[in-house]
Amino acid sequence: MNEALREVGDDFDYCVILDADNVMEPDFLSKVNYLHSLGYRSIQATRAPKNADSTMAVLDGISEAINYSIISKGGTALGLSPGVKGSGVSFEFAPIKRIFAEMNSVGGFDRELELKLIENNMKIYFSSNTYVMDEKVGSMEVFKKQRTRWISSQFFYLRKYFWKGMGSLLKFDLVYFNSAILRNIQLPRLINIGLLGVVTAIMIFVGYWPLWIALFLTNCFIILFSIPGRFYNKQLFRAFLEVPSVFLNMFLILFKLKNANKKFIHTPHNTPNNQ
Repeated sequence: MNEALREVGDDFDYCVILDADNVMEPDFLSKVNYLHSLGYRSIQATRAPKNADSTMAVLDGISEAINYSIISKGGTALGLSPGVKGSGVSFEFAPIKRIFAEMNSVGGFDRELELKLIENNMKIYFSSNTYVMDEKVGSMEVFKKQRTRWISSQFFYLRKYFWKGMGSLLKFDLVYFNSAILRNIQLPRLINIGLLGVVTAIMIFVGYWPLWIALFLTNCFIILFSIPGRFYNKQLFRAFLEVPSVFLNMFLILFKLKNANKKFIHTPHNTPNNQ
């Protein structure tokens, strides 16, 4: 991206970042241009699933939709940063070119980018009605590679920005603290609810079950409530049957994170770019 930004010169107002397989809705550029005209310097569009041809693709799409409900919409409602994805984003050209030039990220560059944007008074604006179609992973192996990169980068940037994040809390800067610490320190959602389910089952036998059952059911309700209505179909319920297997594979990923953030792990796709 830095090389591309150097090649195109400086005569632009805004820049949109897309993955090679992304397909913008017909009026995408008009929508983001209008939002920029209102004063928003950084805009994150909604990445909608382009494919639902496998169980993993369905689960991948649902996972991102839950993120939008909890992190993007929820974060916006609380005055926090709604998060940055690696594509479907639009920025003011001059500052983003400078910010990218200061970064040397390999995996999970969007996590560091979000913090840089906050530092430069460019907190992201989430647009829930501006869409980019994004291809979802089609197999467990591809899913594992992608999540390995994501989880590794999450903990890498937690370590890198930990003290700065804690310092922001002392300054009552909850926006930076949330993005640097809270969102990075928590386990991935599926691992979290899976481990909570295991602990709840154990506590039933130990005798401390009421609190743990309440916590587990509350988490399940939040997840179900966060899934947009359009996902509730037969595919969703078939996908739910794969959740235990996905949880086990994601849990094992935690033991394979070493050095994963030091190299780029490509996420292969199956759908031709013209579809």
